[in-house]
Amino acid sequence: MRRYICFLSILASLFLLGCKVDYEININNDLSGTCVARVLTMGMITKDGVTQELQQKGLTNYSVSEFTENVPMGGGQSIPMQGMQIKSSWSNAAQLAEILRAVAGVNAGMALRKNADGSVSVLLGALASEGGKARIHVDGKIDPTSTRGVLIGSNSVEFGSGQQVAFSFKPVVGLPKVIKIIGIILCLGFVAALCLYAFKRKRNDMMVTASVGSSITEISSINKRFCSECGATGGEGDKFCSGCGNQL
Repeated sequence: MRRYICFLSILASLFLLGCKVDYEININNDLSGTCVARVLTMGMITKDGVTQELQQKGLTNYSVSEFTENVPMGGGQSIPMQGMQIKSSWSNAAQLAEILRAVAGVNAGMALRKNADGSVSVLLGALASEGGKARIHVDGKIDPTSTRGVLIGSNSVEFGSGQQVAFSFKPVVGLPKVIKIIGIILCLGFVAALCLYAFKRKRNDMMVTASVGSSITEISSINKRFCSECGATGGEGDKFCSGCGNQL
């Protein structure tokens, strides 16, 4: 957990040197997700410097990239400012709370909680710096009555500087999982139908074979000749009984 605190402590120090920090946060149904912080640094921090400091802290599962943004200065003028984009991820709510607590400098009020009705409550405090914004995306549908942020569609909400990130959402059943289950059921049904067809085909073949054999036996019995005197059996072309010599 310490490494996540160190990671975002660096972002907090960048914020003090820069102009603003924007956040792009994705929250999955299992409360894992990703956090992208875009920090304007006024050219005072380099990518190599940030990467080296992160390596010295022993942090993993992150990436650093540079960007340039034109910041309006009034009168139609703007000034280009260098920025650092740092992306990290978490696997549970506790890690996210520690990360955002270190960045925002808030020691209480962080929470990601699953409720009894299946919804998820999100309370992350005021994240966006002056002039910045925090945009949150979720795997589900946000309850519009649960937030003061600006809804962007049904699964995204944006908060400005000083706004408390607070809302709730209803997770949706993952479509790929449903499709997978349906696919398994269809495959099992196909295999069962194929086995039933093979069984019926084999049974019909056996019945035809038995019927042909019975017919041949009957034909053979009809073609046999019997002696009226001694009852001996004679062949189809025999004219005299082989037992008593009587004419057949």
